[in-house]
Amino acid sequence: MSEQEREARRARLEALRSEGVDPFPARVGTWLPIAELRERYEPLDAEQLADDAPSVAVVGRIMASRSFGKLMFLRIVEAPPKLFWCQKNFTRPFTAVMR
Repeated sequence: MSEQEREARRARLEALRSEGVDPFPARVGTWLPIAELRERYEPLDAEQLADDAPSVAVVGRIMASRSFGKLMFLRIVEAPPKLFWCQKNFTRPFTAVMR
């Protein structure tokens, strides 16, 4: 890793900290297992989800991420259950996952 890359990482780390985000959280608040999340929300269609707009936290390992400008996809794995997550118009990547 070059010194330029290290400096860029340090700058991103400092930016997160200045926004009040702990970049290395020791714990997560109340969270929902992926299996339960899928059981609860998979039967709903897009309109029902938009009306309800649930806010949930999940934990797991991010195995893949793809960013396409204002759209991001994540593959999150928690033991056997998997979750594919998509967020439009994100301003800070992974904010929804880190909090």
